[in-house]
Amino acid sequence: MNKKTRRGALAMAIAAKADAAGLFVIDAAGLKPSKTKELIALLWPEKHAADSVLVVVHDGKDDGAREIRLAGRNLRRAEVIGHGEISAHAILAHDRLLVSRHALDAIAEVCRG
Repeated sequence: MNKKTRRGALAMAIAAKADAAGLFVIDAAGLKPSKTKELIALLWPEKHAADSVLVVVHDGKDDGAREIRLAGRNLRRAEVIGHGEISAHAILAHDRLLVSRHALDAIAEVCRG
């Protein structure tokens, strides 16, 4: 698949999540879970207990990125990835998408070409 098609698919997947109210922009600096239990409490409030979550952080710019990755690495219903690892398939495979502000800016830059 060429770059232009991949970028278009990524943009359409993000737009689909936004239309379905499944896209949430977060401030990763405010999230610094020291334990997996704290991240679980943040990702799954009572009403969303059974859905899967994709968390996208920017490793270079987000202060809490390392802590989020460590706390989320062994969660079954969640995947924590860096902004460079994102794909349309990963977005569509999860019920909700949580993206840090810095990661969303980087992804938007890639989608613009």
